[in-house]
Amino acid sequence: MKSTIFPIVYEAKNQDLKILDSDLSSNDYSQKVLIIKTRFDFMPLGIGYVLSSLEKNNIPFDFWDMLRPSKPESEYLENIKSGNYFLIGTGGFVFNIHDFIEITEKCKSANINVPIILGGNITRNLSVEKLLEYLNVDYVYIGESEASFVDFVKALYTNKKDFSGISGIGYFDKEKNEIIKSGQVRVDLAANHLMPAYHLLDVEHYISTNKHIRFHKLGKVMAMLTGRGCTGGCSFCSPTVGKFVAPEITNTISEIKYLYDRYKFDALNFITEIFFQHPHEVLQFCAAYKELNINKPWFCCVSPHMSPEVYPAMKDAGCVGFNMGLESGSDRILAKTKIGCTVANFEKNYHEARKNGLFVDVSYMVLNENETEEDVRATFDTLIRNRMQQESFGLVSAYPGTSIYAKAFKKGRIKNELAYIKSVMSGRYWKTYNIAEFEYLNISAIPDDQIYNVVMREVRRYYSFLRVEFQAKEQSFKKIKNDLGLNISGHYIGKCCECNSPIEKIFDLALVDGIFEHTQICGVCFSRNFFDFTNIDEYRNHFNDLKKKISAAKRIIIIGRGKIAEDTLFYDCLKLDASKILCVIDERSLEEEMRGIEEHSDSQKKYFYNLPRLRKENIKEIDYDLALIADLLPNMLNAFYPNRMDSRIHYINPITSDLAKKYKNMCGNKFSINTQNIFQLEGFLVKILSKNAKVKNFAKHVKKYFEYSKRI
Repeated sequence: MKSTIFPIVYEAKNQDLKILDSDLSSNDYSQKVLIIKTRFDFMPLGIGYVLSSLEKNNIPFDFWDMLRPSKPESEYLENIKSGNYFLIGTGGFVFNIHDFIEITEKCKSANINVPIILGGNITRNLSVEKLLEYLNVDYVYIGESEASFVDFVKALYTNKKDFSGISGIGYFDKEKNEIIKSGQVRVDLAANHLMPAYHLLDVEHYISTNKHIRFHKLGKVMAMLTGRGCTGGCSFCSPTVGKFVAPEITNTISEIKYLYDRYKFDALNFITEIFFQHPHEVLQFCAAYKELNINKPWFCCVSPHMSPEVYPAMKDAGCVGFNMGLESGSDRILAKTKIGCTVANFEKNYHEARKNGLFVDVSYMVLNENETEEDVRATFDTLIRNRMQQESFGLVSAYPGTSIYAKAFKKGRIKNELAYIKSVMSGRYWKTYNIAEFEYLNISAIPDDQIYNVVMREVRRYYSFLRVEFQAKEQSFKKIKNDLGLNISGHYIGKCCECNSPIEKIFDLALVDGIFEHTQICGVCFSRNFFDFTNIDEYRNHFNDLKKKISAAKRIIIIGRGKIAEDTLFYDCLKLDASKILCVIDERSLEEEMRGIEEHSDSQKKYFYNLPRLRKENIKEIDYDLALIADLLPNMLNAFYPNRMDSRIHYINPITSDLAKKYKNMCGNKFSINTQNIFQLEGFLVKILSKNAKVKNFAKHVKKYFEYSKRI
């Protein structure tokens, strides 16, 4: 499920395509087709092929990109209402289900008589029967657009009623009172080359905003396919169109040349599930790409089965790295997932790639079918043992169309499929602070009430290793002042821990990006370098004192839900035994939380990852001996401790700790200032600053604090 080509849902059958005799020109159509792309934010290459097929066959159409619309939504709906379209088509993935529900209902409300056809990967993963039941669509198109989509469109326009002779079409036949569905025929890409209609897509937007987590420093990246499908039959994955098929290399190179001549981009991302199936294809491509001489770096996805003998040629042709799926560090789990690869095999390929100067973006997941705590540990052991850098991962999601989903469904684990797809199944990555609040289909052998504790423990161990192992060399730090003389930014300078290339990072001294995860990816070797904020001279004593207080404490709470709190859980930088942490106190009320932009759960129990997440009014009920203040300013603590300062309070952030001390000296233990008082006081100080020299230094200090508070 890695690209948006319209895929196969059935095995191909030996069936001749029914080619219509009518050869309509664009002038023969009094109505158009409307193609709708939902809100997913990556280059819609699959829909691009649909548009090319229509354009090539002189079928008039409009294209509505819901993310980047060229016209207001109301205009499209008015055209539907006015009968300007004889067919509406949309498509994508199962996880686009909410968009499909929304847009089909809007279209049918505008004009119930305009038929809607659904294509895309979703038609591979859910049956025709279920799609017709779940969604307000009339037809399901199963397959690549070049196969028979145009034949269907022509048949529909000429009022044909029987589509059974057209491959890949599913629909309910009212006369026969049954669902008709025909098998899919794969397109011979070697004989039929069709490029996506790039000229109809908002290419500039997609190449500018679609940033790869590892290779984003390359700049604007153009997405492209070198083929369709995948060679694997993994239990957790559903390939876009089935088995891998590639066009002629000459056609792929021609498409690259076309893009190079028309668009300004800095690199290429070949987003096919696997780059190529066979080593000779990789070598042939590399030779042809090098000969093209456009000098654009590129990256791709490579199967762990691919021979590492191709790595030198890839590097020589401009490849900077690739994604390769480890998936699990446990051979027992790898055997169950049917990847056909062992940990030792993967490790060999990984180190060969690194030896050739290629960065390997390792993908993996946890909580697979029957996975134990030992298996989870084995995955992170593998990452640590091989110095693999990949902080982003996900919990296994039983995706419709996969064998793990089929097993769960058969066992009765999925009671309501549509409800599961709409709410339980998700693409949530681990770094979703309230992830434990959402319903999750756990197919592992770890008890439901333990999965987040197990995962957090291993993540903390792995992230802490990364922070120590990949420290930037020769680090130095300085503060940057603004025009008012206020320190507003920090500036790190150092050298890459792997290749010694110069690196630097400028960050906001408000520390909105946290404290323990200050990193910079090297633009040469793509290694992630950590800068150590705790080792800066003026802050070192603060952290040493804090470690002593943490060591002496038995029952700890964290106040503030934000990046500093997250870093404190993920990185063992303060010698904090995580078992001592009782809970995280959310600074927001429930009403304030519900007004936020993040995804909300209906759970009565709230969590910050694996820890209970409570409200400020719960503090008085908790028996604790240390409160670590994470993402709050001193004046914000009034809501927690309105009448006095509490000796159990200690700030993780040394900058706010320093502010708190000055704040205390200014106000005393019993005096508190709320936000309104602060700005009243600021106005008062501004007025008297020029009249009373005695308060000049005091006012200067407070003014800095105000500026800092406002910036927060």
